[in-house]
Amino acid sequence: MQSSSLSCPNPGGYREGKPEGINTDSSSHAPDSIIHAEIGDPVIFEPYWLKYGIDMVIPPWHSISYVSSQRQISPFFEDFLIDEIISVHKIVGNAVTKDRHIVIGAGSIQLLQAALYALSVNDQSPPLNVVSSYPFYSAYPVVTNFLQSKLYEWAGDAMDFEPTSNRDGYIEIVNYPNNPDGTIRHAVVNGSGGVIHDLAYYWPQYTPITSPADHDITLFSLSKFSGHAGSRVGWAIVKDLKVAQLMSKYIMHNTIGLSRDAQARAAHIMRYVVHQYSQKGSAPYRLKTGPDNTTLMFHHACDALEHRWKELRDLVVSGSRFTLQDYPLAFCTFFGETTTAHPAFAWLKCEQDRDCEELLNSVNIRSRGAHEFGILDPQYSRISMILSLKEFTVMLSRLALLNNSSQTNCEMELTTKR
Repeated sequence: MQSSSLSCPNPGGYREGKPEGINTDSSSHAPDSIIHAEIGDPVIFEPYWLKYGIDMVIPPWHSISYVSSQRQISPFFEDFLIDEIISVHKIVGNAVTKDRHIVIGAGSIQLLQAALYALSVNDQSPPLNVVSSYPFYSAYPVVTNFLQSKLYEWAGDAMDFEPTSNRDGYIEIVNYPNNPDGTIRHAVVNGSGGVIHDLAYYWPQYTPITSPADHDITLFSLSKFSGHAGSRVGWAIVKDLKVAQLMSKYIMHNTIGLSRDAQARAAHIMRYVVHQYSQKGSAPYRLKTGPDNTTLMFHHACDALEHRWKELRDLVVSGSRFTLQDYPLAFCTFFGETTTAHPAFAWLKCEQDRDCEELLNSVNIRSRGAHEFGILDPQYSRISMILSLKEFTVMLSRLALLNNSSQTNCEMELTTKR
């Protein structure tokens, strides 16, 4: 593989091996330690990148200037990252990029704020109502109301929202596969408002890729693509040039763009994944290893999640305390087979207990209760499936204790000395 220009770090030199001094699991896992299953930190990817590490060096003279591009809609977006984003979506087949505009931001949250701004700033009757079907991602109300903008405000469940002649302006956020319950969603409000599609988890390791997403605004992130949450890289694929320009304007005034180092890292990682799969031709990709016998990233992540979901489902059906969401089979164009979803989160229902979050807290599993997703029924709570392997194993053992217990309250003790 030939090295690229100095404006983009060399994509070659891939080599295996664990870097010295890196602890893959530094958190405490004593029997009474806390398992933080309430957050979506994608450390499930870490063993893959430790094994198939790729070298990257950014010299001190690189990216000194604010400005990186004269080709894109913003001078703060790296041209080579735009190219890699387009290549990734072409390989995966999960989004239309032809005749679209790419906006780069600090994760999908900043891009969501930028999209809310772009869709509301020229409206003649603000504030616009922002809605999403429940259970909606818990960050949506927080992000919408955080700035106390006069342009838009959170209005709750999209299923209950009906535009009126007096105040019909709205923005609907559609999340699929949905966080927290992993279902495939569609816009439900019947009107002429703007729609933002949050597709952070529309990757083949989480759900079957059935067709390329073709929407006005779609949001993606490096965090859920490859696990590199700390880089804070997200991108939006936007149809309308004016909307893309307004989103770019928001990002410019908010953070003066995204770190050029982060953009270079993201491009490097994407190029590695594209290189892996491009050697295999085009989709469907049925074999799990490349020509050099390295495991392909999406296959690795899918196998890991599939195994975890099997373990969790086996645990659940062995008792009567919990139930889980079922997902339909669908043909995945990426893997070329009929499969089911293996979401990043499990939407757990506690059948015998009034409050699922409280029950899990009793064995030091921190989860995110249903109330944060717009659900009044406290029997539901969200737990992460993308924890480290050690954390996931400990979480399963504690769920098994609950599942095998005849107790129906939240007084269960941990089986160790405190």
